[in-house]
Amino acid sequence: MNTPQSTEKPLGSKVEPAKPQTEASLSKAIKPKDLKRTFPTEIVPTTLFGKMKSLLSSTIGESKLARNFYGVYRKQSLQMLKFSIHEDKGELFEQLAMHALRIAVQTTKQKKVRNLPGYYSGVLRELIGKALFSEAFMDYDVPVEGFFYR
Repeated sequence: MNTPQSTEKPLGSKVEPAKPQTEASLSKAIKPKDLKRTFPTEIVPTTLFGKMKSLLSSTIGESKLARNFYGVYRKQSLQMLKFSIHEDKGELFEQLAMHALRIAVQTTKQKKVRNLPGYYSGVLRELIGKALFSEAFMDYDVPVEGFFYR
């Protein structure tokens, strides 16, 4: 075996401070154009019709019914929005419309519904009635039943 004649001295490792002026930072070196997306961009619908369509396509599989549901919503909401009392409640009507659609879709999972837009119309009418008129009779001290004689 060969043995080394001279002993090598290990080099001392010194920690050199970073030189921020001469070294480029990592964020400056990477250009946003060079980044590749590894997942498709998810388009989140912002309109009520888009939300209805995406909910129906993900649950029932039929997004064509969204037109019928949106038509029912427009008819019932415009009847109420024409009054000056309810002019500022457009956001409430949209929330009620989505809630009624979720209820209608969940009902199709539990039982057979023959006319889904008709069922949605009834659910939406009930939700609007409860949201807007549930407190109307709270102002009176006498119950409503006391006014009617049989």
